[in-house]
Amino acid sequence: MISSVSFNTFVPKVSNNRTIANTFERSPKQDSVSFSGIKASEVSSELKEILDKAVFKFKKYNGEIFEGTIKEYLQNCHRLKGDTRFIRESGIIHNTYSEDALAMLKNGLDWTKTSRVQCGPGTYFIPCQNFNYGPVAIEAKYTGKMKEMPVFEKNFYEAIVYNKELRDIVEKSNPENPNKVLNKYCHDLLTDDMGIDVLYSPNRESGCYVVLNDKSVNLRPYNFHIEGGQIKYNT
Repeated sequence: MISSVSFNTFVPKVSNNRTIANTFERSPKQDSVSFSGIKASEVSSELKEILDKAVFKFKKYNGEIFEGTIKEYLQNCHRLKGDTRFIRESGIIHNTYSEDALAMLKNGLDWTKTSRVQCGPGTYFIPCQNFNYGPVAIEAKYTGKMKEMPVFEKNFYEAIVYNKELRDIVEKSNPENPNKVLNKYCHDLLTDDMGIDVLYSPNRESGCYVVLNDKSVNLRPYNFHIEGGQIKYNT
């Protein structure tokens, strides 16, 4: 449920939900990063102002209803879980294919290529190798400034993706790329406003790590090495 929206005037509905205090140390904003052609300028200042203030009803995976802004909903979906020692020391794994692995090692991560975003707009990693997602494995170790790992609820992002009123607003502003614009807006909220580089969600048996800020991780081959520009599997 949102207040009446006009792209000329906007009067936000007052939310009864208080904004949860952010306890994460903010990482530096990477202004030079462009994701698959979607630049920050394409999330127009007018649309951003509307999405910053509009109040929606989000249905969580467990059936509960949360009413508030997008940022308030994201803040409501996470709690803290210890420190970031595991992703700093043990590393996390992304399974893919040879061509994609070489591109990642050369150019870094491109989270907009992720086809499933139940746990947020980022690149998905797990604690161990899984051949179901490709025979080549890349390891990422966290080098960012977060001291605590944010744990989000299972499939929390689906409540945003499938919110009809929210989609209608974004489609009205950018009918050609509503998903990309919405993902870019939420990605910036998570990284720039909430200071989150990597988040964890228990949506799979082993859990799922979502890297939002590729500048916060070091990548290296996990089950292969490169000879003459070609991938050779470790024996």
